[in-house]
Amino acid sequence: MPPTAIECLSTLRFAAGRCWLDEPSLRADGIAAEAIAPAFDVDASHASLVKRDRRTAVWRTAAAGRRWIVKQYFLAPWRTRLYHSVCLSPAWREWRASQRLHRLGQRVCLPVGLLHDVRGGQMLLLPHIEGPTVHEHIEGLRSLDELTDSGRAARRQLIDAIGRQMGELLAAGWVNRDYKPGNLIMDESCLRDGQPPVMIDTVGLRRRTSERQAIRMLAVMMRSAARVSHVAPRERIACLRAILRADPSLARGRVNRERYVLQAVREAIRKKPD
Repeated sequence: MPPTAIECLSTLRFAAGRCWLDEPSLRADGIAAEAIAPAFDVDASHASLVKRDRRTAVWRTAAAGRRWIVKQYFLAPWRTRLYHSVCLSPAWREWRASQRLHRLGQRVCLPVGLLHDVRGGQMLLLPHIEGPTVHEHIEGLRSLDELTDSGRAARRQLIDAIGRQMGELLAAGWVNRDYKPGNLIMDESCLRDGQPPVMIDTVGLRRRTSERQAIRMLAVMMRSAARVSHVAPRERIACLRAILRADPSLARGRVNRERYVLQAVREAIRKKPD
């Protein structure tokens, strides 16, 4: 077994390969470890493909009376074995990043299992979270005039929650290079109580070592949001203010922190528009 740096893991051998499991979490939900084996069978009729690209496929599946998400990673078999042996495959990195975010008090979807497939790939098992992504929630909006008063209030609440979440992550000394609307799920607590959305796809988590990294993270989020929805200038400023309140260290010592960061983000987007 490779070193995992993840607590409370146990291993089981399934037909598809060896599986590392967070058994305490499964037991807390009344689920026997052996009962989740069908969740990894993405070729079965109960599995449906959510999205697929060159490196990964995401499946919605079911097992033990629950709904699950399986994230399948495609790597050359030799590369998978090499990275797996030192716990540096994308699946292991995502699991560790999620654990780290959870310890920081961030809202994140925690994996409960990782299957090392006998065919050479890896699969990460995560609980299914009900709710749209921020991408789906804001997609297609052309003007704030299309929103009702309650819709505008809910949007302001979401922008503030996202700004707080980003600022708290930066203040803790981390950046998430994949922090964008498609990787944020609006569960019931987010929709009803104004809690920050739940982060998924956390493999891009890195130590924050420079101000430039923080600027890039903000640029990715703002650029991605602008692609799918109208974002008013005042909304960008409101999000930035929430970030700066949560992270007093960002642009510390600048005469006008807000203007400096906004200009730096615009420059980052201009240099890398795609």
